[in-house]
Formats: sequence, C-alpha cells, structure tokens
Amino acid sequence: MTEPTASDQLKNQDFDTFRATVLPHLDQLLADNPPPPGQTFDRDKAVHDMYDLVNGRYDIESAEPAAAAEVELDSAPNKTGVSECTMWEITVICDVLSVGLQYCGIAGAPAQRAAAQIASQLNAAQLNGLQLLLQAFRNAQGARATGQAVFNLLSAIWKLTGIRQFLGALETNFAWYNWVIMGTVISAQLAALFLSDGLAFVAEIVIMGAFLTQLGLDVDHMCEACAWD
Repeated sequence: MTEPTASDQLKNQDFDTFRATVLPHLDQLLADNPPPPGQTFDRDKAVHDMYDLVNGRYDIESAEPAAAAEVELDSAPNKTGVSECTMWEITVICDVLSVGLQYCGIAGAPAQRAAAQIASQLNAAQLNGLQLLLQAFRNAQGARATGQAVFNLLSAIWKLTGIRQFLGALETNFAWYNWVIMGTVISAQLAALFLSDGLAFVAEIVIMGAFLTQLGLDVDHMCEACAWD
C-alpha cells in the first residue's frame, strides 16, 4: 500500500490508501448527519462506491431519484435582481468550481449542478472578497498562469465558505446517499489539495483545452461587464 501525499488525487490511489484517506471524512460527515429515519447505511459499500465515483464507474445521475434529478437550479447567468457584472463574476466562479469538482472526481452534469448551487449561495460580501482574485484572470498570461489563478480562486472560495456551505449547497440537490459519498470525496480531496502547493492541480488545468477556452470567453465577458478593461 502506498502512503498518501498531500498532492495525491484520490483517483490515483490504490483502494487501501483511498479507504484510509476517506474514512475519517466519511465518519465525521455521518456523525454530523446521521441517516434519515428508516434508512440504513453500508459503510463498506459506500467506500467502494466512492472509489468507483472518482474512477468514473459510479454514475451519480442514473443513481438519483427522478425528483432529485429534475431540480431546477437558479444558476448564475439567469439570476435576476443583480448586475451584469455580478452575473458574469458568478459565471466564472461556476467555471472554477466545476473544474475543482472534476478534479475531485465529480464530473459532468453533477459537477455543473453542484457548482451552480454553491455559486448561487455566495452572498454580496463573499463576492466582494473574491473580486481581486477574479480580476487576476484579466492579467493571467498562458495556461499555467490561468491554472494558478483558478487554484487561488478555488482556495479562497473554500476559505470563505468552508465545507459546510459546500455540503449545504449539495444537500438540496442530491439524494442523501449520493450527497454523503460526494461530500466525503470533496472533503477528502480538497483538504489534501489545499495542504499542497497546488502544482498537481495546476498541471491538470493546463491540459484542459476546452475548459480554458470556455473560461477565457467567460473572463472576457466578465471584464467587459465589470469595466475592468
């Protein structure tokens, strides 16, 4: 069994190392949020499902009850009562959260839904606290500098909101069991990521051409709407 390191992605760990990494986070989450009345919880099955999740073998969407899968999010570009600048700030934050969740092993539509919900719950004071880091994208030259800007913003969002706001945003949009395994994976991976220098994360961002292209377009819209040019 390999020893876990701060920069290790969960998906790169063997099962025994993965289990040792996630169990403290799972036990803490369950201590704070016990199963609903009448619902049992198989700890070993959950660890295997989490391992499958980060390795692309557990489909959150197909495992969701229909009612949960049909939740409509009040996502950033459609929010009313806020300025165009704020809408594009939240859009860029959604981009960053989505790629952060993808790094954790949560991909596709679940990552987008979760990112939109987390971003939509940021209040005005929190957004103001992130503004300098959002403006840093304007001056980021090249993929590596952009990746570092993504890491810096994701880290700042984590420090502002903490795991409870992340989990609270997810709780209303996923069935309890899926919320538990997603929350555990996110807690474990982000805790390890923010103990590191972020180099492994930045290296992963650098090769995400489609993400960088979309992020660049959204940053351009944000800078124009916020008159940062």
